[in-house]
Amino acid sequence: MLPQEGVPTMATTSVDATSTAATPSHGRGRRAPLIGLGVVGLGLVAVFGWSVISLTPTGAVQPQGVAVGIPGGEVIVQAVEHEFPDALGKPLPAGTHAVAVTLAVSADDAGPLDLLGADFVIEGTNIQGAVGPSRSTPALLSVPRGGTRNMTLVYALLDSSTNLALDLPGGARVSAEHADHPGDRATD
Repeated sequence: MLPQEGVPTMATTSVDATSTAATPSHGRGRRAPLIGLGVVGLGLVAVFGWSVISLTPTGAVQPQGVAVGIPGGEVIVQAVEHEFPDALGKPLPAGTHAVAVTLAVSADDAGPLDLLGADFVIEGTNIQGAVGPSRSTPALLSVPRGGTRNMTLVYALLDSSTNLALDLPGGARVSAEHADHPGDRATD
């Protein structure tokens, strides 16, 4: 049948099963909370990951007696022992004890190696920041090319500290644990 002029025609339309017009809109309402939960979950994972990274030590702690590389040479922590309080050269602060760390420092063949005692600090649990030596013998260690020299550092460490590590120049770490450390007895 042909359309006549002035007579309205009825158009026929079909809706196929994939048309969005026939899709109910409540599916989008369910997705929004799931997307929000996903974003919150990713945020929590990121925060947790950052906290683990920030609490993890910067490097593995090497045992005493092992040669550890530093810029221009290497260091061996020969001993970590209790020291008499007067070895600090000043009064021992309350709640601390004196510890002497003996190092053997070797310079590589590239040239001499100069180090200050202040280049070596101790970190650990219950220590805020790092503890520098109260005394260093010698104060400036100069090791000739290919040579080895000894250095003794004396620290005042908190009795309550544990998990002690000596931070070396260049970022390497060596255990600074020692016999009869008061903080270790509290955790036994």
